Amino acid sequence: MRSMRVAVILAAAGLWIACSDSNGPAPTIVGTWHVTVGALDSGTISPSTFDAVVTASGDSFLAKVPSLTWSVGSLHFDTLAGVSVADDSFIVISAQSMSSTRVCDFVGVGGRANAARDTLHAAFLSVLDTDMTGVYICKPKAQGSSVTVHK
Repeated sequence: MRSMRVAVILAAAGLWIACSDSNGPAPTIVGTWHVTVGALDSGTISPSTFDAVVTASGDSFLAKVPSLTWSVGSLHFDTLAGVSVADDSFIVISAQSMSSTRVCDFVGVGGRANAARDTLHAAFLSVLDTDMTGVYICKPKAQGSSVTVHK
């Protein structure tokens, strides 16, 4: 009986070691991110709760977000959604305005991803606009830090 228990324990330990490969896939940002936007320092974003669906595309990522409307000037962000990743964990999901010809008319939702890649800490939302001084500087027109982003 004792040898049977030892055999079961050894088999379980062997299975655990075989299944705990440190070369397994790391957590990914691919998935559906649920975004809730609180107060902005100028205007509002509508809808204030939405999903951003991130998919892999080769060695980069794509995103689908619903049409977002900033209440100041009723600017719609409805095209060219993308994902930027810096320093392996700083993530920004952005969408541009189809009706604008200016480079920096976009909205960005971002933050620092946790190790499980399922929550963005210190999340923010920024509405950016092209500075018309001729140097094409993207500057925030509205910002909010009461934002939650998680899978």
